[in-house]
Amino acid sequence: MMERRAGVPLAAAIAESFTQELGELLRAGIDIHQACGALAQQSAYRKPATEIAAALAEGGTLSGALERLQVPREVYVFVQFGELTGDLARALTLSCEYLAGKRRMRERLFRLLAYPSLLFVLNVAVVYLLSSVVLPSFARMYQSLEVEEGAEVHVLFIAAALFRDVAPVLAGMLALLLLVSLSRKKEATRMLTQLSGKVGPLRRWLQFSRGYRSMYLLSFLLSGGIDVLAGLEHLRSLDAAGMGPCFAEIRDRLLSGATLSDSLAGRDEFPVIVSQVFALAERTGDLAEGARRLTDHLERALTRRQEGLVRWAEPVLTVMLGLTVGSATLVLMIPMMDMVGRLH
Repeated sequence: MMERRAGVPLAAAIAESFTQELGELLRAGIDIHQACGALAQQSAYRKPATEIAAALAEGGTLSGALERLQVPREVYVFVQFGELTGDLARALTLSCEYLAGKRRMRERLFRLLAYPSLLFVLNVAVVYLLSSVVLPSFARMYQSLEVEEGAEVHVLFIAAALFRDVAPVLAGMLALLLLVSLSRKKEATRMLTQLSGKVGPLRRWLQFSRGYRSMYLLSFLLSGGIDVLAGLEHLRSLDAAGMGPCFAEIRDRLLSGATLSDSLAGRDEFPVIVSQVFALAERTGDLAEGARRLTDHLERALTRRQEGLVRWAEPVLTVMLGLTVGSATLVLMIPMMDMVGRLH
């Protein structure tokens, strides 16, 4: 077996297109060795195809080779499940679809957050410019004209000086926190998830997101002939969707005699609809179809929540922009009006 090597992770975009191409070749009935040889002819896929072919030649597995290539975790988890069900082509296709859906969701979030983030940075920059350049100029004018500023102007000068001193420190702390988060991404993500779970709307968002990822994987296993207990054990062992302990508790409840819907009921990790759908699926006896329908529903629900967040953000951004313009106008007008009044 090839030893695990630490290298540059395969880019998500390359991993997505590579798995799509490999899955299409396997669906066409081409042997995996021949498929890797064909993909190795393309420069973009030469590295992954060559390393996978070498790993398979030494008796390794496709999932192990993909893990050594440091592809996104979802890819080799799906392939590992495909090796269990015997349907690698479908596993590769589903992993590609999952990555594409995840990419679309990330792009929607970026489009949603980019404008407010830019607006916030510009607001802070305008306030800092006013407090560090404009208001000190007014203070020097008061001193040169030997005019005593009014109480409201005095408070404004003190607030500007405080912001001028504190803003660089806060910016440095934020930059340091960002660097630490990037260097310890997994721990930072877990901490952020725990904090988000305490806020109502974000907690519901996390429930739908976790439910979607978990049901996507579980539906694939069930449709491939894996029973529920074995599927939950595989999800636990791979810590799929970052919820290994949760799957272990659900599996233990099933072993104690509870139904799947009862095991899922009341869990904070999932929305209520998850246990309700599986309760109906248990009556029909088709858990795989229930998991598939549930996956589709959760995906649509996530999309609707994103669209609702966009609609909610638009008026908030308008108010923020108005407050910024109004505050800048007041900061300029208050000392000017006070100085003119005192000079007269």
